[in-house]
Amino acid sequence: MFASPEAPQGMFLGGDPSYEQKDVQLIQALGLNFKHVTVGAEPAEVARFTQLIKQKKPVIFYWWTPQYLDKQLDLVEVKLPPIFPGCQDDGSKGGDVKQYRCAYSSYPLEKVFSAKFAKGGSPAVAVLKRFKWPSNAAQNLVATWIAGDHMDPQKAAEKWVQANMAIVNKWLGK
Repeated sequence: MFASPEAPQGMFLGGDPSYEQKDVQLIQALGLNFKHVTVGAEPAEVARFTQLIKQKKPVIFYWWTPQYLDKQLDLVEVKLPPIFPGCQDDGSKGGDVKQYRCAYSSYPLEKVFSAKFAKGGSPAVAVLKRFKWPSNAAQNLVATWIAGDHMDPQKAAEKWVQANMAIVNKWLGK
């Protein structure tokens, strides 16, 4: 089903080689008949899987969320086995492939401020500390308006704020 010129047995389209990943190990650990194919940096990967999707060809690939293309291309996440103690995400460390037979870890968004800004007395600091997207879908929606629909970022923010005042009021401490 996932055959390609590079991988007649089935292609797994790998992500940017500079990203932390363990897809080669997952393919081995899960006993999948895929060849891991990397096309280069993220723009090349996006171009390749977008082309395959537009051609209505099945494709399986390395990706992450939140990401506005998830909705635009109607992508569905493949659920991997649950994370277990000792589960590894960085395949470059090598070792037994069994340690990679699990989902990727989730990494929370870290908000950082310069010390000068944080201590400067600006009311924006409190707002930014309370700021949290209500869901990946909300973040993807705004990103779609900006990156996908080429809406001015200021207008996209205003549109989202107007439709979500209850959430924004929490950020404002109201």
